[in-house]
Amino acid sequence: MGAMLTYSSYIRSAFQPVSNRYGLTLETETVNEILTYARPFGTGLVVSGILVLLASGIQLVACCFHSRTFIFGYVIMLAILIVMQVIALGIYFGNRELMTRGATDYIKQGIQSHNSNENGTSVTVLQLIMAAYKCCGYNGGSDFTTSALPKACCKPETQSCTSSATSQNSYKDHGCKTMFDTYALASIALLALHVSARAP
Repeated sequence: MGAMLTYSSYIRSAFQPVSNRYGLTLETETVNEILTYARPFGTGLVVSGILVLLASGIQLVACCFHSRTFIFGYVIMLAILIVMQVIALGIYFGNRELMTRGATDYIKQGIQSHNSNENGTSVTVLQLIMAAYKCCGYNGGSDFTTSALPKACCKPETQSCTSSATSQNSYKDHGCKTMFDTYALASIALLALHVSARAP
């Protein structure tokens, strides 16, 4: 999963159906902007996966050869993974915005650009994220001060809700902030799962 978050072809294939559904253009610049914020999470997952793989190999050798050196190496690798998990949890619960600040600022920039009737990469990325993750704005539909919501805030079956959005035909009550918090915690939970799967 981590490796997929670092490649543009995966990001393009993941967002292409949403792009087609809402009539958005998925240009290379847009994909690169999404990668800017997805890569750190993907890289973290790849690194933790490699460490788990190394720890598993050391554990296998230690079991086969009854080697104290390899058992000690396994304990060290496991300790590193546990420290990584504790640090990630500390950062998440101590300062959640630290993990999502860059993406959050970019989403807010996209909202400002939309409210100013500008079209650009930040607006396209904002609409792709809102459509893909079924959210609207950062805190909700109230972030958009213009008369109409972006069509990405509408549920797919009712794409004409932009001027008369309700809870039934749009995601106006679901801000993307909640989604960022959920995905940051999910990344940490995945790291915890890696570590707990390898604990003796």
